[in-house]
Amino acid sequence: SAMEDVVAFYQQEMAAAGWEASEEPMVMEGFASLSFVRDEESVSLFISWDEESEITNVMMTISQP
Repeated sequence: SAMEDVVAFYQQEMAAAGWEASEEPMVMEGFASLSFVRDEESVSLFISWDEESEITNVMMTISQP
């Protein structure tokens, strides 16, 4: 999928699952960073576009107390 579609998907689906954005998303050409919180947990998503392979990569990290 296109990177913009992946960013929109995670913004919508995380909100639907009860997660709130903890800061403004950082979106630039070829890279995006999203952060969410729910209760005491936090999730960071790093989304990047690999131009050579034409693949969007997503890395998710979860922090729990």
